[in-house]
Amino acid sequence: MENKSVFTAKVAVFGAMAGMLSLIKAEIPFPLLPYLKFDLAEIPDVLAFMIMGPLGGMVTSTVHWLILTFRAGFILGPFLKYAAVTSTILGFWGGVALRRRLPGNPSLKSFMAIGMLFGGILRIIAMSIANFLVLYVFFPEWMSFAKVCLEAIGLEVSNDFSALFWTLLLTAVFNAIHIFVSVIPSYALIKTILRLGTTLGRAWIDEVYGLKQ
Repeated sequence: MENKSVFTAKVAVFGAMAGMLSLIKAEIPFPLLPYLKFDLAEIPDVLAFMIMGPLGGMVTSTVHWLILTFRAGFILGPFLKYAAVTSTILGFWGGVALRRRLPGNPSLKSFMAIGMLFGGILRIIAMSIANFLVLYVFFPEWMSFAKVCLEAIGLEVSNDFSALFWTLLLTAVFNAIHIFVSVIPSYALIKTILRLGTTLGRAWIDEVYGLKQ
């Protein structure tokens, strides 16, 4: 376990990176529901997780969430982002932990694949529940906006139930794609950073893989 000062410094760096990317709106709209954005600010959160482990990823995500909350003033958007990122991290961690317990000599790609699979599943479940609560329980008046967005892409929504169904389905597709947007660049950056011989040390994901060998 690295010392607290190094851990804190890394969290500060990755948290600041995530906050800055959020502030400059480094986002790509999801064509089917343009109010959903592929958020590149998730990459530093996942990067912190892969380098420092679950605790580092969760603390960095919390710093990111606090920055978003203080900036936005409205807690819902930042909280949904926090739920998306933390569910991804926890699911990925769970998938890697499961793979370590299975017999055989897995490749690093299999660790990454099962981590992404479990991260994606938990993210989709968490965000489906969150969006259901937002649209059906807490802010049902927002359903009219969802209908407009769905009709704009050619879907017929005759009632609130069909609007909710299509919104949750397309949001699930969005979150499944976002796993690749968040994880693949993060791991590519880790390999590049470590090849440059920085002081980051060995990445957590590589250490976990090494323990299985």
